Amino acid sequence: MKTTTAIKGLILTSALSLHGMAWAQETVSKEPATETTASSELDAVVIKDDQELKTRTTLRAERIEQTQAEDIKESLKGISDVTVGGGQKSAQKVYVRGIEDTQLNVTVDGARQSGYLFHHQGRLSVDTELLKKIDVDAGTGNALSGPGALGGAVRFETKDAEDLLLPGQRYGALVKARYATNADEKGGSLGFFGKPLDKVSFLLYGNFAESGNYHAGGGDGVGFTAGKPKSGLGKIVFTPSNEQKLTLAANLREDNARRSLRNHFGDLPFNPPNDQEFGSQSYTLQHTYNPATPWVNLRSEVYTTSTKMSQETTTSKSEAEAKSFGGQISNKMDLGSLNSVTVGTDYNVDRSEGHRATGTESETGRIFGLFTQGVYRPAPAWTLTAGFRYDNYDLEDVSSEMINSHHLSPNARVGYQFNPMWSAYASWSQAFKGATPMEAFVMSGVKGVAPVSNLKGTTADTSEIGVTAQVQGLTVNTVVYHTVMRDVIQVSTNRTTGIMTRSNAADDLKFQGVNLNANYEAGDYVIRGGYSHNKSEYGSEPLGYAVSTKGSAFGDRFVFGVDYKLSQYNVLLTWDSLVAMELTDVPSGSVEQPGYDIHDIAASWMPNERTRVGISVLNIFDKKYVAQGTPYQVQGAVNPIFEPGCDVRLTASYLF
Repeated sequence: MKTTTAIKGLILTSALSLHGMAWAQETVSKEPATETTASSELDAVVIKDDQELKTRTTLRAERIEQTQAEDIKESLKGISDVTVGGGQKSAQKVYVRGIEDTQLNVTVDGARQSGYLFHHQGRLSVDTELLKKIDVDAGTGNALSGPGALGGAVRFETKDAEDLLLPGQRYGALVKARYATNADEKGGSLGFFGKPLDKVSFLLYGNFAESGNYHAGGGDGVGFTAGKPKSGLGKIVFTPSNEQKLTLAANLREDNARRSLRNHFGDLPFNPPNDQEFGSQSYTLQHTYNPATPWVNLRSEVYTTSTKMSQETTTSKSEAEAKSFGGQISNKMDLGSLNSVTVGTDYNVDRSEGHRATGTESETGRIFGLFTQGVYRPAPAWTLTAGFRYDNYDLEDVSSEMINSHHLSPNARVGYQFNPMWSAYASWSQAFKGATPMEAFVMSGVKGVAPVSNLKGTTADTSEIGVTAQVQGLTVNTVVYHTVMRDVIQVSTNRTTGIMTRSNAADDLKFQGVNLNANYEAGDYVIRGGYSHNKSEYGSEPLGYAVSTKGSAFGDRFVFGVDYKLSQYNVLLTWDSLVAMELTDVPSGSVEQPGYDIHDIAASWMPNERTRVGISVLNIFDKKYVAQGTPYQVQGAVNPIFEPGCDVRLTASYLF
C-alpha cells in the first residue's frame, strides 16, 4: 500500500520534531565497552569486552521490538561494521567488515547454519520476532568461535518461557498483531508458555505474515517480493539443580512465494520469476553443568538442521537441500584470580544435495576440531589471552573423491588498563576453513569434476589494535584492523561442459579499516553513534560489489541513534539513522554505487506490564536506494533490486 501524501506529511513533521528534540540535549550514549551491564531499559545495544570472546556487540530483544525489525537487515542496521544487502528478505546476505556470512560461523541456539543452497539467495533465515539477542564477534575468530570463523561469528539466541512469564505467573499466553503499510503486510503471533514445575518450563510460539509486493522509494513497485512466511519455536528448559540446565529447542520456518530466479538481482531478461518453496528446521539440545568447584564449568550441545528449497516453472523443477548435524563439548577451568583455561572439541557433518530431472548429486563434508583458550593476568593492569584451534576437514566431493586439509590456528592478545578511563589492546588471530560442500542448486547441474591438484584450505589472519576511553558516562571505542585471507577456495562450473572445478584463488583477499563507536547516557537519554571505514581488495585491485561468496566493498558508513524515555508515561521514543557514503573504490569497468541516508523513528507505549503498543516509520523520507552489499551492475546492466521505501508499522501485544 502506498503511503498517502497526508500521512507522509504527518510523519515528516513528527520525525523532524523528534530529531530536533534529540539534538538539543547535546548528549551521546551507549553502554561502555566493559562487562558492566546497565539496568536501564534503554540499554538494548551493548558492546562488551570479554577477554576470552573478543570484543562483542550484542543486540537484545528490546531493541528489535522497539524498532519493529522484521528481518536481519533491520535488526543489524545499528552496528556500523555490519552491512546487510540483497533487497528482499529472501536474498539478504550479512557482511561483517566486508566478509560475507559464508565465511563466518553462524549459529541459532547453538545450531550451525552451514547450509548453502544458492549464491543468488540469502543463506540465513531467522525470524527476528522469536529472538532474545544477537551476538556479533567481528574479526577472525579465536579458538572459541567455532570452525570456519574466517571473518568472525554471529550467534542468534531465541527466547524461552522465563523471558515472557510475569512475576508470580505459572502459565501465560502472548497475542500480537501487526500491520505495515508499504506492502500491505498483515501478521500476528501467538505464544503459550508456562512453568508447571519449579524445574521445568516450556514455550510454544508461532508467527505468520502475509504481504504483497513492496514499493521502493517514490512508490515504484518491486515485483515478485510478496510472501507468506510462517515460523515456529518450541523450547523446553529443565533445571534439575542449581548446577545443571538442559534446554531442548526446535526452530521451524516456511516461506513460499513466486520470486525471481536470482533473488538479489533486479528485473532483467535473464532473471525470470518462478514458483519457489523454502523450508528450514533445526533442533538443539544443550546442557550446562557448573558445580561448586572451580575446575568444572561444562557445556555441551548437539544439533541437527535441514534447509530445503525448490524452484518450479511450467517445464521443469529443481530442488536443493542442505543437512547438518554435530555437537561440541567444552569445559572452563578457573585456576584462580590470575587465569582460566577453556578446552573442548567439536564435530560437524554437512551434506548438500541437488535434485533435477537428470538425477541427484551430493557432497558430504566432515569437520573435527580441538580447541583451547586461556586468560592470564600477571598484574592487575595486564591481561594476556592466547589459544589455538586444530581443524581437520574431509570432503567427499560430487565425484566421490576425498579432499582433506587440516591446520593449527593460534591466536594471542595483550590488554593494558592505563587507568580507570583508558585501556588498550593488541591482538592477532588466525582461522582456517577447508573445502566444504558446494551450493546445492549449482551442484545438480554438474556433469563432471576437474582433477583437484594440491588444493589448500583457506586461512585468515587478523591483526587488531583497540583503544577504549570512558569519562563520566561517555565511552569511545576505536578499533583498527587488517585481515588477509589466503588460498581462498573457489568453486566454479563451466555452463557449457558442466565441469566443476575447485581451486585456490591466485591472489589474497584483504580487508582493512577502522571502526569507531561513541556512546553516552544521561538521564532519560541514550544516544549512540558509529563510523566504519573498510577497504576490500582482491590482490591489488578493489573488490567492488562483486557477486562473490567471499566479500564485498562498501562506502564509509555512519550510524546514529537516539532513545528518549518518558518515564512518567512509560513511553520510549527512538530515532535511528544510517548514512552510507558513495562507493567509488570499484574495479575498472564498474560503475560507482551511489550513497544514501536512511532515517527511522519509533515509539512504544506500555500502559501496564501486560500491554504494549508500538508505531514505527522506516525510511521516513521515502528514499529510493540500493543497499550496499547488493549487486549493482550485473552483466553490463544497471538495474538492481531496490530496498523498500517509506513504511509505517503498527503493533499491539498483550500478555495473558
